[in-house]
Amino acid sequence: GNGKEQELWDRLRASMSVPSHAYPVKEYTSVKFTTQNKQPVTMDIFVPQKTAKKPPLLVWFPGGGFVMYLLGFPSGGLIAGQYGYATAFVFYNLSTSSSGQFPAGRRSWPQALISAKQALRYLHDNAATYGYDASKVVVGGFSAGGAMASYLAATSGQNLLEEGPKSDPKTAVHGVWISSPVSSLAYFDPADPNVQAKKNTWGKLYWALTFYLGQWVDSTDAAWAIKQADPMGHVTPAAAS
Repeated sequence: GNGKEQELWDRLRASMSVPSHAYPVKEYTSVKFTTQNKQPVTMDIFVPQKTAKKPPLLVWFPGGGFVMYLLGFPSGGLIAGQYGYATAFVFYNLSTSSSGQFPAGRRSWPQALISAKQALRYLHDNAATYGYDASKVVVGGFSAGGAMASYLAATSGQNLLEEGPKSDPKTAVHGVWISSPVSSLAYFDPADPNVQAKKNTWGKLYWALTFYLGQWVDSTDAAWAIKQADPMGHVTPAAAS
């Protein structure tokens, strides 16, 4: 829950030496960067002030099983900011509605991944406005958010699931930091003869995947959807370099 993601940030702080002085941090909350399902998609941005040079940027995707956000911040953004790192927390598309219900057919994928790419473009285009270095972008996430970060790392600089040129330098990332990620969906292969039996073993993990992929989990197109949504399915020599 929230405690696990908070613990991740606390461990980060404990692993770093205490700075001679903590940078003041400017917060930008509920920054709208796109619209999906007629609802604004937002992020919170934390930028350290009075640094000798523009700070690098960490783009964080919170966990929550694709149905909620487990929020380990604002302390996370403030901690990173005090050490001189800008941080953006992206509230990607979920399977739930704003009222917490699960509309029929609603799912996170591919909308969550599309919004994640749009977040990177927004942060690239508005680097001068907020004052961070967009040439040094690291993506990170916890659990379901780790899946978002893994996907972005594996498809760095590629424009997938959207119209436009395939190459997109605005979505390029230069590092990835993930914790407890859903980094591979290969073992959910619907062609596996034991898939129905595995549902009981997977428990909450299968439940989360159901809300990630929605109706595709049990459809004839499941194999295609899982391959497209699987971060490992996009790993190439270029992505690994």
